[in-house]
Amino acid sequence: MLTKVGHVTERSGERSSWHRITEKAGLRGEGRGESVTIHDLRRTIASWSVMRGGNIQTTSKLLGHSDISIAASTYAHLDIEQVWHELGITTAQLLGVILGLKCKC
Repeated sequence: MLTKVGHVTERSGERSSWHRITEKAGLRGEGRGESVTIHDLRRTIASWSVMRGGNIQTTSKLLGHSDISIAASTYAHLDIEQVWHELGITTAQLLGVILGLKCKC
């Protein structure tokens, strides 16, 4: 069932669809407890998106966040490729200034 704002709601417990899905996928059982939630999947997909090179703004929109700062504070640390890219550009520009070279950045 969806709420007016598009959130999925369902009864919890052993008869819920989520319980059956996670049980069938082997995500429940002895020692596993009730630790896998739909929100865990949401966070995983957002993390994978950022780690594969997706940007924070797009990820924020996919998650339906009203403010990009929510996604940025949660997922920005995963965007290491972008950090290295920006560091490379900045370093090239800095070296160009120090050595008097023109940067092709």
